[in-house]
Amino acid sequence: MINISELKNKFKIYSLKIFDYKYFVLLYILCLFAIVLLEYFEGNYFESEWIFCLGIGVVGVFLTVYSVLSVERLHRITFVIIVLFGLLAVFVYPVLSLPDEVEHFNRAELTSRGDLFVQSYEHGYKTIKSTNNLMEHCYEIAFDNTVLNEKIDYSLAYCDSVFAQNLFYCYVPQAFGILLAKLLDLNVIWMMWLGRLCNLLVYACICTYAVKKAPFFKLQLLLVACLPLSIQQAASMSSDAMFIYLSLLSLAYFFYLYVKPENTINFREIFIFFVLCLLVALIKPPCIMFVFLALFIPKSNFKSKKEYICIWIGLVLLCLIVLAWNFLYAIPKLNNSFRQDTFTQFGIDAKNQLKFILDNPIKSIITFISPTFLWIVFSRVFYFGDFMSVYNAFFLSNSLIILFGLYYIALLLYPKGDFKLANKTRIGIFIVNTIIYFGFLFVQYLTWSPVGANFIHGLQGRYILPILALFPLSFTLNTNFSFLNDNKNKLDLLFIVLMIVFLSAVFILLVYFYYMSGQYAGRAIFNTSNIY
Repeated sequence: MINISELKNKFKIYSLKIFDYKYFVLLYILCLFAIVLLEYFEGNYFESEWIFCLGIGVVGVFLTVYSVLSVERLHRITFVIIVLFGLLAVFVYPVLSLPDEVEHFNRAELTSRGDLFVQSYEHGYKTIKSTNNLMEHCYEIAFDNTVLNEKIDYSLAYCDSVFAQNLFYCYVPQAFGILLAKLLDLNVIWMMWLGRLCNLLVYACICTYAVKKAPFFKLQLLLVACLPLSIQQAASMSSDAMFIYLSLLSLAYFFYLYVKPENTINFREIFIFFVLCLLVALIKPPCIMFVFLALFIPKSNFKSKKEYICIWIGLVLLCLIVLAWNFLYAIPKLNNSFRQDTFTQFGIDAKNQLKFILDNPIKSIITFISPTFLWIVFSRVFYFGDFMSVYNAFFLSNSLIILFGLYYIALLLYPKGDFKLANKTRIGIFIVNTIIYFGFLFVQYLTWSPVGANFIHGLQGRYILPILALFPLSFTLNTNFSFLNDNKNKLDLLFIVLMIVFLSAVFILLVYFYYMSGQYAGRAIFNTSNIY
């Protein structure tokens, strides 16, 4: 039986809480209004698309209210934000339009048929005809497309590249979605939509668990998990979703081990942490440095000296595994793809590049430490879709980049309250993050830049998302200001609401780029002059 009296009491409590925090709802509405007004003054007039913008606003208001009611349970807020904005992304983004989504889709389709360790044939990689049919409609709006009504064609076909260097586990959620579309005999577009959807749901669940598992720094994990770029990757066929959520889970587990009582960390917990770090490093090798965080766990937390010695053995073993995997499996597989022709054309050769670095160490160091590349990587945390693939240029909102920069600086300095982190650990975390950052630059310079180039090509903001979650540990103020401690929930809520504003702004831009009347004629056509 439903207890009416209990429901009335809960409704009263929630109503009073919403009233007390009404300024946060007002803040979101004013920010959303300012975004639309800015677009209006830039000459972007929404016509039939205003309904879509109104829908984004309704979602944002709902999430703001939900955040007010659940601010003590940040993991729940994480899940709801990711799912609601992720669902928009799954269906709004055009066909296979996100970074490298064509190849990720091809690999997921192979995985759905049990082809786990793919091999190429004379004509390429074996697939089905529907994957090639879908590729012919890349960057087209799905709702006005013939693929909406096409049935899945299982005829044998071949494709050029399937990210064969990646291990199959990166594509299990996407493959399950594709398999589901096949079993239900749905139209071909549902192979992509269900693949994206399953990727999104797994991402939402793991990120939610990571925020819940972390004994501290929950807000920082939440915000990185809910960044527009993070949700974009989660709502695609990309393996980057797994890279992000496994990274956040690894960090959460490190936080968990860091605060465990003395003499409690056992072999099983060490093993779990190492496996998580290994799974991340096999997707993005520079992130093998996450395993070195184990060195900063207090020695007294381990059950005995044997467990602590295992840390050192594990470090060496995991580094050897990642190196062996890269040189014996990943690099040969990468070279056996259509990209090899591009590498040859532009003079890209990892061995010769490494020789150039050793012969010209000073020039190479100057190239790596240039602030230009730090700005490029950070600014690309706010690029939209995969516009570079179409127009050979990133589409960025300078206003959003500047605002996010200020937002992130505030996050860096946001106090941790009563939690104290040893200075040695803070410095160590900073070093780990710095090595990961330069590791990505080094990998991109070796594998994507012409030999001897003074510019590092292929830098992506999505590579540093886990670093954004960890860096605040090195900078956050250890303070016990009574105002900050007494108003922690409100300050947490302010950060969350502003993140919802960022998400709304990005989706309004996407509506403008993809659906604005007069802009779209069967294919995404962009007007870059008015981007705010």
